Amino acid sequence: MPERECVGCSKQKEWGCTAKRWKDHLPHEPDVPGNWIRPAKVPVTILGDTLYSCPRQNLHQNPQYWSWLLKFYGFYKKGFLPGPGGILDQSNKAIEVFRILDDANDQCDRVEDEKRKKRGAKGSPPVQRPSR
Repeated sequence: MPERECVGCSKQKEWGCTAKRWKDHLPHEPDVPGNWIRPAKVPVTILGDTLYSCPRQNLHQNPQYWSWLLKFYGFYKKGFLPGPGGILDQSNKAIEVFRILDDANDQCDRVEDEKRKKRGAKGSPPVQRPSR
């Protein structure tokens, strides 16, 4: 997903920052711009799903949910689960979201590692990566 800065953004129409879904599509049907009010002119595809609204829209609409989620993701990374019991006792949704966040972090780490390797190949000193 391209990095986006919402403050001062001049591409809100292209990226669908004010898009609203007015019609749901059936699971076997593709989503189309006609299902949206003010759809993105430049949709984003994430994990095979095409979005006609800015992917950050949900962050702005549900900040308390994302705050809760990221707080518990931090606990999860330190070995603490959000609910009582073992992994099988946890909410499927929470574990799936944590898995997606792990994958996204892994992808970012790979990109950063690749950048470091390229810098190192050009003769500049490698950047120290903080330990987790």
